[in-house]
Amino acid sequence: MRPTLRRGFTLIETLVVVAIIGVLAGLLLPVIMHVPRRAKVMRARREVKELDEAWKAYLVTYKRFPDIPITKMDSNALAILRDDPGGHTNAILYNPRSVPFLDIRRDTLYYCDPWGVPNTTYGVYNVRLDTNLQNYIQFRMGPGGPTITVGSHVAVWSNGPDGIPGTADDICSWKD
Repeated sequence: MRPTLRRGFTLIETLVVVAIIGVLAGLLLPVIMHVPRRAKVMRARREVKELDEAWKAYLVTYKRFPDIPITKMDSNALAILRDDPGGHTNAILYNPRSVPFLDIRRDTLYYCDPWGVPNTTYGVYNVRLDTNLQNYIQFRMGPGGPTITVGSHVAVWSNGPDGIPGTADDICSWKD
């Protein structure tokens, strides 16, 4: 009588398949891990552009910027840009028509970039406004950072993933 052969994979065949899966995983893992970072960069670019357009719409509507210093997207700046019926003093003074320039939740105290901590000062978007209406703004990006001249009425930026102003990963409204 003939012995029956068992059909199945040998140890060598199994190891080869595992090795191939390992190589494929090694090739795909960096690509997959890079996707969340790119998504955050794209979100920050969209939000910077949105803030830039909101401040420019404010200028078109009121023909001036608020005469208070605005350097961050904090509760004062947010109250001015959103239709804030809550009676915030800056909203009443600087947006008397209650025009909603920015659609953002009412409980947001600080508008943070994707790397920031919501409702804290870490990662808050930076803003500079051409209050003299000269169509350029000159400012320093952070203490000891480079001096920037922007040919626009509005400059908005995020300090990027590293959180340090004036570095290559900053996301700025005046750059592509």
